[in-house]
Amino acid sequence: MVPVQSTMDITTFTYQYQANIFSLPYSLRTRICECLYEDGTWESLQTILSFALTCSWFTDPALDVLWRTLPSIVPLLRTLPEDLCQFLPEIRASDDSLILAAKLEFLRDPIPSDFWRFKEYASRVHRLQMPTNASTSDIFAPRYFSSRPIISTHIWYVLNRAGPKPLLPNLTALCYTDQVAYNVWVTPIPDYLNAFLGPSLTSIDLHLHPMRVQHALGIVARSSPGIQQLSMHIEPPSHADLPSHAFLKWDKRMTALCTLTGDTLRGFDHLTAVKLDGLRITIDGLERLGQLPSLRTLAFDAYCADLLWDAPHEYRGLYFFLNLETLTIRTNMLEWCMIFLEMVASSHLQVLSITSIGRPAPSIAMAALCAVVGTGPWNDILHTLQILSGRLDDTRYAVETYRPSDVFAPLLTCSALRRISMYGRCRVPRGDATLEAWTAAWPNLSHLDLRNPPDDHPKGWQWSARDIEQSLLAVM
Repeated sequence: MVPVQSTMDITTFTYQYQANIFSLPYSLRTRICECLYEDGTWESLQTILSFALTCSWFTDPALDVLWRTLPSIVPLLRTLPEDLCQFLPEIRASDDSLILAAKLEFLRDPIPSDFWRFKEYASRVHRLQMPTNASTSDIFAPRYFSSRPIISTHIWYVLNRAGPKPLLPNLTALCYTDQVAYNVWVTPIPDYLNAFLGPSLTSIDLHLHPMRVQHALGIVARSSPGIQQLSMHIEPPSHADLPSHAFLKWDKRMTALCTLTGDTLRGFDHLTAVKLDGLRITIDGLERLGQLPSLRTLAFDAYCADLLWDAPHEYRGLYFFLNLETLTIRTNMLEWCMIFLEMVASSHLQVLSITSIGRPAPSIAMAALCAVVGTGPWNDILHTLQILSGRLDDTRYAVETYRPSDVFAPLLTCSALRRISMYGRCRVPRGDATLEAWTAAWPNLSHLDLRNPPDDHPKGWQWSARDIEQSLLAVM
């Protein structure tokens, strides 16, 4: 009888504590919702919404996933009472036609109780894009409007004055795009950017008007000192769009207002990734970035004078960028990159990409650059190397010829290379002996791109990247 009783007890115990949907931890329920909403389409939105309404046990995880990333602030404004904030019709000109747009306006002064639903959902938002430029944001506007919603300046003023502080307490990533013409005078950073800066922000992507760069960096450094990923993009205007102000002096690409110095970058002590597109960074700015202990990724533009007087000569051989792993440079002179690489002391560099715009680099400059790359402290760990020397289709310049014995010989010491690209307004002659040497030096090579310019056909035939890879495979 004793064994039977024991068996019944075990059966009862197993029945009472068997796994069911209510025993799933919160993290696993959140992961299920993430899989349902993985592609972020309208259909997946409807799926996860129905899933949340079907089972209350998944409501909170589903709402966290739905509100985690917003393409606009409009969904949050829709949580405000209808008698406070509404879509109002507005006729706008678009190309040669008129469209009916939706403009959000406050109908009265808000009171604290108007924001209780706003605060509940705002705490779930971790990523935000301002202003919206994604097509999926159209689903947040009423169906009878033919354009994305317009948020008036008055709304931002009221939110800063009467809204919760901070507006989005758990925001970690922000993407902001200026939509201001170059031929108008602009004010400093508007209220709708200041409203989202806070101590929780760790990643920011700014597409700014040139006259707002300096002010924006100062505000971000003070309001969000924990920034780890900084990305800034400046698109230089055409000559027709330039203002008539005398202090705006463009040199075809840059302006003094878009120059980053060491003082400008103070306050950003925790950066791990920096991407600067269209901005000019001074030597002391590079020194400031090189002293950051956590910097892993760096991408920037370097436009230098013909005599290389603005290259970091005095920092050659010093210990900067000790933990850099990915480096991307776009420049007008490869000689500047050769000098800059001599101040990079990282033994962790794995990806190096250098693009020379304008004229292709002379053969002697390319050989000197490859010598620096091959003798760097990263030569046993670098696995991806990309060098673009001029544009493929820029027929203003003659095609440069880079002999493998001069250019590739220094790179043979980089035994970890897996991907190599060297093309542009240049050609690299190669034969079976060259391919055999590359195969022996780079046993893990899986990608080789040495394409010729489209107007350059030596001996009436052009090697493609596929042809080279097939030849490598044949030799191996």
